[in-house]
Amino acid sequence: MKQIKIFAGVVFASVLISCNDTKAKQLQISDNAPMNPVVAFLHREDLALKGPVKMAGDDYFDLNGYITESMGDIYTHSDSKSTMKTGKTLYTYTKNKKGQFEKLTISGNNEPTYFTYHSNGLLASEYGIENGISYKTTYTYDAKGRIKQCAYTYGDDPVKISYYTYKNINNDTLEIEIRFNNSKAKEIYRYKNGIMVASTLSGETTTYSYIFDARGNWLSQTTSYGSSTTRAITYY
Repeated sequence: MKQIKIFAGVVFASVLISCNDTKAKQLQISDNAPMNPVVAFLHREDLALKGPVKMAGDDYFDLNGYITESMGDIYTHSDSKSTMKTGKTLYTYTKNKKGQFEKLTISGNNEPTYFTYHSNGLLASEYGIENGISYKTTYTYDAKGRIKQCAYTYGDDPVKISYYTYKNINNDTLEIEIRFNNSKAKEIYRYKNGIMVASTLSGETTTYSYIFDARGNWLSQTTSYGSSTTRAITYY
């Protein structure tokens, strides 16, 4: 399966669903969420950060909100492209006239990835060649612009399809269910005010609690298994 790079601590793969106008920022729910697809997580809003964040954990942002460094990787941005340098490898995203990423090239690799969009700016597909074999992922959405279906093909392999359904629980909790092909396997995620509060994987449910700062960004996350994650946040 074709995998693209890790950005800002979030893996973006050909079949990952985790989702601005002409900048193609697409109504994502939360960081690490099964969101509407985005090409890359390069802006603080793509990571569900609120306010003029300068630093969040290992991620650093410029005054315009674009990431400049993450875990030692260096990013640059212009009207025509964005790049990420990790070690000796350079990832280059070129932009179309609308400011959307249309092509990814990786230094030392002559197999680029291409991106297309629906008329409303949502990601429609990504496709390319890997080791001489063609692959393509296509996305469809519901009336609210939320991912509804993701279909992945790789050469002559059977099509892999993920289906997404949404249900409101109370007024501030959204439940997202993901099913895969025709199997009974499913994943369930619950978000309260845009933050994940529970996930059910392989039949086991994990709940999450948080400590927030005054701007609504989380500083500490604790799971029902007792593990915890903390991050420092600074602002301009």
